[in-house]
Parts: sequence; C-alpha cells; structure tokens
Amino acid sequence: LYLLDMRKEPHLQWLAVPLQGKTPGRRYGHVMGYCKPNIIVHGGNDGERPLSDVWYMDVEASPFRWNEVLLPTDGKRPSPRVYHAAEGGYYTA
Repeated sequence: LYLLDMRKEPHLQWLAVPLQGKTPGRRYGHVMGYCKPNIIVHGGNDGERPLSDVWYMDVEASPFRWNEVLLPTDGKRPSPRVYHAAEGGYYTA
C-alpha cells in the first residue's frame, strides 16, 4: 500500500505504508473506497481467478492492519467480480 503525500505540493512523493499481519494480496480490477474511518477492498482478480473477498483497514488506528470480513458461505452473496464500482460509501455488486 502506498500513500501519495501531497503536503509539499508541487513536490509530491509516494510513501510506502508499513503494515502488520495478513493483507488482501495482489489483485487488479477490484473496488477500493473510503467509508470513514475505513478503506474497503472488494473483489478483483489475483491473476488466476475472480475474487469475492472483502477487506477493510481502519486508517485512524495504529499500526495499520488489514482485516478480512468473514462472510457466511450459506445464503445470498455477490458472485466473484472484477471491474465493478462503488460510490459514496455504497458498494453495489
């Protein structure tokens, strides 16, 4: 995870964010959004298959740590998806 430091504009700088614990892993085509105080990641593709997992990180907590949302395997839930969208705190799948 990288953070774009815009405090010294126009001299922008990418900073690596130190993380602890398990992470969502490399992926593309996922949705990532901010719903205070969390960054939320859903779905995407890991290069082998589409994903349906959900992860969040509380950006006001220290140290930074990703948390996987353990969804029930029975019942209705979205199928794995890639290149979907999220807007304004609502995640539609």
